[in-house]
Amino acid sequence: MIMFVLTCILSILLIPSIADAWGPLTHVYLGYQVIDIGAALIPAGIYTVLKKYKNDFLYGNLSADIILGRRFQGFEKNSHNWNIAWKLFGSAKTDRQKAFAYGYLMHLCADTVVHNLERPKLPFSHSLLEVKSDSIVDKKYRGVMKGLDKYMQKKNDIFLEKRLESLFFSFKTNKRIFKGFLVLSRLPNFTPVSNFIDNRFPYEITVGDIYGFQQESLARMFELLNNGKDSSVLEEHPLGRYQRKAS
Repeated sequence: MIMFVLTCILSILLIPSIADAWGPLTHVYLGYQVIDIGAALIPAGIYTVLKKYKNDFLYGNLSADIILGRRFQGFEKNSHNWNIAWKLFGSAKTDRQKAFAYGYLMHLCADTVVHNLERPKLPFSHSLLEVKSDSIVDKKYRGVMKGLDKYMQKKNDIFLEKRLESLFFSFKTNKRIFKGFLVLSRLPNFTPVSNFIDNRFPYEITVGDIYGFQQESLARMFELLNNGKDSSVLEEHPLGRYQRKAS
């Protein structure tokens, strides 16, 4: 069991370009909450599109993390740049593509919460927080993520590939690596991972804090769906401290 836990943690920590944000299960959970409780909270026209093309929307919530090496990319070409996300949305010609692009924007909203926290002293502390967040997400969301059909993904990948640049690998190579990470995230029973973090590291990551960060992420997601380009969340960079360090 210890080896399993170590493998899970090290696999995530050694892919910081993916891991140092909300993990995929948390992004799927947050996107699902928008569908689940958003009917009375966002404009009816937007909600109708998101609900009709729910899987495209949920896949968009994941897809902003496909490109690796984001910390080393320049601001203008970075996949976690608001301008890139809005250009993606502006390029959407169908409601299906709009749902996907809204999901992409939701991913960036959620990442502004984690990436702009004050950096604690413990190395990898943000990654540990994100691993634990995924570990406490209800197991049904693993099934939701697994159920995102390949045909839908391929259609949206084609739409996305034309609008993103990668520093190190081709889009297809990035996607293959990302798919492997998603498979790891779907492994059943992440409770030992959460317990390992609590018992082995001198850094208190409480479940209450994580739920608070998730609720703040949802608040920012709903704000953007209501206010669009006038949203205050756009003042926060989705890469947070990494982008400030690079600039």
